[in-house]
This record gives sequence, structure tokens and C-alpha cells, in this order.
Amino acid sequence: MDLTGLRVHDATLTNARISDADLTRLVLENANLSGARLADINLSRLRLTNADLRRAKLEDVTLAGSTLCNVDLSDVHVEDAELGGMTIDGISVAEALETVRSRRQRKTPTRRRRQPR
Repeated sequence: MDLTGLRVHDATLTNARISDADLTRLVLENANLSGARLADINLSRLRLTNADLRRAKLEDVTLAGSTLCNVDLSDVHVEDAELGGMTIDGISVAEALETVRSRRQRKTPTRRRRQPR
């Protein structure tokens, strides 16, 4: 299904199931997508504003070049994702993660071998 450039305003898509679709340049404003399941979707250059994504699940979704404004990202879990160029409030996510991982490594104590008595 090719819905390239679709504009959706004030829509209720609660528990929607969408798969195998090209939604490049989708503009979605004031939409309820809570509980939605999106799989194998191209959402490149998505413009998402004032959207409810609680309990939504996105798998194998491309969000490259997208902008999310006024969205609630509470309890979001991101796994196996390409984060190059991703920013939150102007901060590079990839760089922030690298800093956190580096600090964790430095804090992990190495165990000393006990000397026999």
C-alpha cells in the first residue's frame, strides 16, 4: 500500500494494525495511535505532532529524517536501532549513549584474585 505524502489530522487510530505500507512524508497531527501496531512500514520524513502513542508497537519501521514534536516518549523501549544523526533537544543520542557506556565501563570494578594463604 503506497500512501506517500498522506496528511492526517484529528484522527482516532486506536488499536490500528498497519503493515507493509509506504507512508513516506506522512503528516500526522492530533492523532490517537494508542495500542497501534505498525510493522514493515516506511515512515521516512514523518512529521508527527501532538500524537498519543501509548502502548503502540513499531517493528521494522523506518523513521529516517522524521520529526516528532510534542510527543510523550514515556516508557519507550528502543532495541536494535540505527541512531546515527538522531537528536533529542539538539543532543546527539548516539554520542550520549557512548558517553554513558564509557562511564559504565570505567565504574565496573575488576575483581582481584585472592592470594593463597
